[in-house]
Amino acid sequence: MTPLPLSCAMPVLAMAVVAAASAQTVTPIHPGQAGSPHVRYEREVEGVHVSIEYGRPRLKGRALADLAPAGRIWRTGADEATTFRASRALVLGPHVLEAGHYSLYTIPGPREWMLVVNADHGQWGTVYDAARDVLRVPMTVRSGQPMAEELTISIERAATGHELRIGWGDVLAAVSIRAK
Repeated sequence: MTPLPLSCAMPVLAMAVVAAASAQTVTPIHPGQAGSPHVRYEREVEGVHVSIEYGRPRLKGRALADLAPAGRIWRTGADEATTFRASRALVLGPHVLEAGHYSLYTIPGPREWMLVVNADHGQWGTVYDAARDVLRVPMTVRSGQPMAEELTISIERAATGHELRIGWGDVLAAVSIRAK
């Protein structure tokens, strides 16, 4: 095989480094009891391995406000509670979250959502004990986004580092996330 000239090899190498640095994977887990696919989302954030498992409900013509009512705790997914694992401590917004295995809930609102990190995990999504909350973090809301039929949770690069994002319908809720 003929080696690439240096002028071609450098851009290819640079793309490989960028791809490795921002590598994220979404792995299907199972179809879910009510048909919502369940996935495992994995991403490295500044050397911290983050894994999120959740059911991805679809709007199916329904209003987001009916499925995730404002001011009420929401399972942030379908079926089982959404789980969140971090291999090392993270900073979510202004709060430190120690390494561990948690469940995620949200409290939707028109201008702000609240991300709720709970010490329980493995329970059905509607089983929630506020006494087990580890932290609550405000999330900024960007309305008027392109419509997302299926709930999507991801960690994306942002101007200030990374953001944990929850998008569904025309709403995108986000909070900064970084290694401690």
